[in-house]
Amino acid sequence: MDELTIVAISSAVGGLTGKFVEKAWDSGEKWIQNFYNNHNENVNKKAKENSLKFLNELALRIDKLEQNEKLTKEKINDSQNHPEFSALLEKAIMSSAQTDSKEKHTILARIVSERLKANPESVLALNSKMAVDIIPFLTVNQMKILGLLVNLYKIRPSKYPLNQVYNKSSYQLWVDGYLTHQLKPFQNLNISLINITHLESLSCIRFNKFSFSKKAEFNP
Repeated sequence: MDELTIVAISSAVGGLTGKFVEKAWDSGEKWIQNFYNNHNENVNKKAKENSLKFLNELALRIDKLEQNEKLTKEKINDSQNHPEFSALLEKAIMSSAQTDSKEKHTILARIVSERLKANPESVLALNSKMAVDIIPFLTVNQMKILGLLVNLYKIRPSKYPLNQVYNKSSYQLWVDGYLTHQLKPFQNLNISLINITHLESLSCIRFNKFSFSKKAEFNP
């Protein structure tokens, strides 16, 4: 079943991506088998199923990069043969094996695919390893909190379209549309003190505890 599944994934994308996935699973299956060697058969089966879902997400992302000519055969081969990337891939596969969360599989796939474009000693490469280490210790809600913070502090809209009439009304509509699109995924977030404290304990954020204190409340 597992071999047929990985064959289906590699056949669906084909090209460089298909070969990448086959090589990744050849190592990944061994990593999972060694780690779960003393666990029961159902645990091993579930771990492999989870990792294959992650690899499917990864294959789709790498295939898109390949189609857009943002990844070359040389870049993929160099990465797969580099010890630093191999270690990152192992961590990502083992992290994905422990969860059936599609959100986590998607984030892990994005981290690994973005790392493929980077140089081994770049800041992106180093941060990628840190991110993969932390993902297993986060809930989906906490990952969304981080996503919201990135949107609020780091992401800015592109310039106002030149082909649109610029006035107060049209600009407000444009801003409203942008904010609705960017913030809609975070509608039902639970931003509680325990979630914030947990994120800080993992060095994901820093926060001002005074703002959460009841003494800081102001009732005019």
